[in-house]
Amino acid sequence: MEQQEKIALIGETSVPGRISQEKFDNLVKNRITQKFTWKHAVAYCFCRHCGTYGESSKGYLEGLLKTAEELKQPLVIVPETFSSYYFVVDACIICCNKKNLEKIEAFKIEA
Repeated sequence: MEQQEKIALIGETSVPGRISQEKFDNLVKNRITQKFTWKHAVAYCFCRHCGTYGESSKGYLEGLLKTAEELKQPLVIVPETFSSYYFVVDACIICCNKKNLEKIEAFKIEA
């Protein structure tokens, strides 16, 4: 199938650009106060590059902690406290062609 046929059939998308720090901070501030819509969600995970975010399960976050350890950036968080944090990665599958994450952070949600 030719590219134009594909575009006509499913539409055209673009890779999101880099989000400003101010917009990212506002996004996080507004989102972490929202209740989860997915029953398996325990925390939010945000992409610092484009601002994409999602509700994350315990299993996903456990994998993220293992990746952080492999990157020599261990996050000392136990699964029982995941809901007290939000997580930030430096890139995501939506915005970048990076094969691997380079930075993973966790921030305690302040009351």
